[in-house]
Amino acid sequence: MIENENKEKKFEFLKFEDRNCLIIYKLLFLTRNSESFKSFNENLLDPSINSRGKKQCERLKECWIRQIDKGCPLPSLYYSSPLRRSIDTLIYTWNDITSNNYQPIIYENLRPLIELKNVNKRHNKSDITQNYPNFILQNDFSEEDLLFEKYEKEAKRSENVIEFHERILNFIKYEIFEKNYLLNQYNSNSCLSINCNLRTIQEILKIMGHRPFHVEKGELIPVLIKGTREPTDSNNVILKYQ
Repeated sequence: MIENENKEKKFEFLKFEDRNCLIIYKLLFLTRNSESFKSFNENLLDPSINSRGKKQCERLKECWIRQIDKGCPLPSLYYSSPLRRSIDTLIYTWNDITSNNYQPIIYENLRPLIELKNVNKRHNKSDITQNYPNFILQNDFSEEDLLFEKYEKEAKRSENVIEFHERILNFIKYEIFEKNYLLNQYNSNSCLSINCNLRTIQEILKIMGHRPFHVEKGELIPVLIKGTREPTDSNNVILKYQ
């Protein structure tokens, strides 16, 4: 934390680089979706959060307000799984805290392990844009749920843990770190809110080498990540996280 001439405190995550590597730090607030109607019926298509889930969001909002008053940084970017329980959790937590023009990003790869159940199938793109007009969809977001259909119609099986790991790793590698490098914006968007389900949070922690941690519904875990970018003799790049 850095204190300026006016004694105002702000969080700043610096980049460190030498001839061979670049190090970038990110602070992630990994937020588990609050309770949804999924708890009562897993045959529902992408259910919204229920009344208990809204109360969980209220408690999380109150916690955020207290921490912000103590100097905790606000996220500069908000990511969400395309499933409604994650989107709703983000909305009910943040809408009264942030400015009206904040635009969370819906990212396909933040979804939980794809099992062939209706609760894991998202709504169509047109439905999402109609119900959540302030959200931004990633550029290649498809109208139909092609990720779910890939396993339901083509593979005729659920996503396996290796495929799931690669999907979450892809999000961390390119969306969280490589984008800053390619845009030469090393110190931008250092503090991120990521809203998803428990399994996705646990996979992110596993990739980071973090100890196993259980996050309750409607709660979060803050994680400081160090990403190291090392070029190789073959002009490839190795990304390491911890």
